[in-house]
Amino acid sequence: MRPLTLLFEGSFRERRVGANLVLLMTLLIYLATVMASLAVGFGGIAWVGERTIQSRATLVIPPASLGSDGSTSDTLPRVFALLKADPSLAPPRVVTTDESRRLLQAWGVDSATLADAPLPILMDLEAVPGARLDLPRLKQTLVAAKITARLDSLADTLATFLPLLRGLSIAALGVVGLVLIVLALGIAFACRSVLTTQRDTLEMLHLMGADDKTLTRLFRAEIRKRAFVAAGVGFVLAAATLAMGAMGARTFLDISFLHPTQDEILVAAGLMALVPVLAVFVACAAARRMAMGQLRAWP
Repeated sequence: MRPLTLLFEGSFRERRVGANLVLLMTLLIYLATVMASLAVGFGGIAWVGERTIQSRATLVIPPASLGSDGSTSDTLPRVFALLKADPSLAPPRVVTTDESRRLLQAWGVDSATLADAPLPILMDLEAVPGARLDLPRLKQTLVAAKITARLDSLADTLATFLPLLRGLSIAALGVVGLVLIVLALGIAFACRSVLTTQRDTLEMLHLMGADDKTLTRLFRAEIRKRAFVAAGVGFVLAAATLAMGAMGARTFLDISFLHPTQDEILVAAGLMALVPVLAVFVACAAARRMAMGQLRAWP
């Protein structure tokens, strides 16, 4: 078997076919991994949004409702008392001033403006499990208590945004499929080139008793070895790219209040790691199909 293995190794080294093939597979696996991660990310955020969209809202208390010296006067205790009296609401969380500044800066507000301007008080409201926010009733309660505040529904904010995320997720999955098809075609063309170069030798091996399955298995082993190298390098490059974009993603999640759980993040990472494995499988399958078809076609 070793002489046959050396035959295929030499064929891949000629005209740098093997190096070019590894480079092509690395780029395609990198692109497929990044696009698959975006598809999972967009789809996951849309799923989290659909799960929480009817149970989240933000209560905005404008600076005009505070005391003349910027203090909360009695407004904040009264709001807390009203919200705690509602059995459908979980304990509200007051967004800190630093968090408010970060959110406004993420939306493009200048830091110098934030330093001088009074900031409203933001409170995150969330319904208890199994309940939905009744915003009209909450608004009536605030009006009856003569509290000036605004309720921003997460459902209204993200109503047109979530379908866009689902569309982007589907589009990214489509790109992954196209990349895998291009990968299979690239492997097939490279295999055909190598096999054609060694046609005379392979035909002689046929006459000496070498069967197609043995030659195909050895040829596929050469492709698999290079595919694993490309998968490792492509995955590392994709992980580095996604890590650099993590800060932007964190800012986006802070703005939209869509925070996936740790389990959901682990599932997304696992799906991302499956892409290079799938690419190796596609490369080996394409190599086997092309090699077997080419060998059987020769007399």
